[in-house]
Amino acid sequence: MPFITILHRDKKGLVADISELLEQEDINIDKIHAVVKGTTAEIILFTQQIDPALKRLVENGYTAISSENILVRVKDRPGALAAISRRLSDSNIDIRGITMVNCDIGENIIAIATDQDETARKLLKDLLIS
Repeated sequence: MPFITILHRDKKGLVADISELLEQEDINIDKIHAVVKGTTAEIILFTQQIDPALKRLVENGYTAISSENILVRVKDRPGALAAISRRLSDSNIDIRGITMVNCDIGENIIAIATDQDETARKLLKDLLIS
């Protein structure tokens, strides 16, 4: 089932805000999982209406990433990105796109698109968020 990962500064009522926002567009949430790490809330939202949900969330200032990206958590230190890139390159996996989507208390969350996502997920399983 397709899902969206939402990264947002944690606050009271965040899940209520997100669910009300999607309700306004008649978008059904099939399943939701939320956890707070540091000051960042990570919300995994499952819906059959990925495109309109992503659009609505992004338009309203949320960092929202579709399940088509691989999300990894890495330490905020020199060489961390190089290590991930090298692991992928050494396994003959091409990075098609990479974006740092969040930085929180010494850790970064990076979204990666590759030419072999399933293989990349297995290779980076120790760093995966979702």
